[in-house]
Amino acid sequence: MPSAATYKCPRCGAPLAFSSKTQSWSCAFCLGDFSLEELEAMDIPGEKEADTAATFCAFCQNPAILTERLSGEFRPAKLIPFRLSREDAKAALKALCRRKPLLPGDFVRENHIEKLTGVYAPYWLFDCSLSAGETGEGTRVTCWSDSTYRYTKTDYYRVVREGNLRFEKVPADGSSRLDDQLMDALEPYDYGELREFSMPYLSGYQAQRYDRNADAVFPRVLERMQNYSHQLLEETISGYATYRETGRRADADHVSSSYTLLPVWLLSTRYKGEEYLFAMNGQTGKTAGKLPVSPLRAFLWGAGTALAAAALALIGGILLWWF
Repeated sequence: MPSAATYKCPRCGAPLAFSSKTQSWSCAFCLGDFSLEELEAMDIPGEKEADTAATFCAFCQNPAILTERLSGEFRPAKLIPFRLSREDAKAALKALCRRKPLLPGDFVRENHIEKLTGVYAPYWLFDCSLSAGETGEGTRVTCWSDSTYRYTKTDYYRVVREGNLRFEKVPADGSSRLDDQLMDALEPYDYGELREFSMPYLSGYQAQRYDRNADAVFPRVLERMQNYSHQLLEETISGYATYRETGRRADADHVSSSYTLLPVWLLSTRYKGEEYLFAMNGQTGKTAGKLPVSPLRAFLWGAGTALAAAALALIGGILLWWF
């Protein structure tokens, strides 16, 4: 269940919202503008824990009262603030829709795009050392001939590669409700903008706390690091006619993790009985997701493509006959 934090303007009491453009907190009523340092100095109630807030769930769009706390073991160590606004996310989704000729026309007309929500997604960032190795068998072939015979000589080689790698800030989302492949597709984030966690950054957004701890998600991270390390090792193997891998290993050591919130614009919506999910990296603007396809448009598109191919084949046949 998401958590929400509400901060009041110290001048007029109206809600403050974090601006992704100015990276400060602004009041729409008295036009006050406040930095993080000013908010922390004011000791606004709610800094120690999230206030109870009425909002809606970013996943099912149902109203909900959010009372969870981002404290204790659930208090993040780091956070990357939103850089892109809701309008940026809407523009990106509309642009994506324009590039999808098979998208149903009423998907946009029914205001599904209006359901975009800014969510701080829970991530674990892992630092790890990896000792990797690979063994294999390579062959080199030499051919020659004389006046009578042709000869082929095959030499076999045992190939060994070893390497030590250091990985830093390899991410994995810590929520079972977020699609892992979708979240992976939003990478990379610019970790140069990581900041110490402070509750005011959540103002105007939702924040979901993790329900999968670091131990639960590390196997997926380890698999990514192992695959990458073996890719690097295999890139050093060359000069053989054939190569066959016979064994590999990758042992992790000095593993540490940091609980971090990363910004995501999320659209989870139902269209004609099916669930569709779109996401945009709230820092870089990279998008990923699944959108509906119109069966009629898909049929017409396929038929049009087939007719165009047939017409080109016919024209080609006529030109060939003519010449």
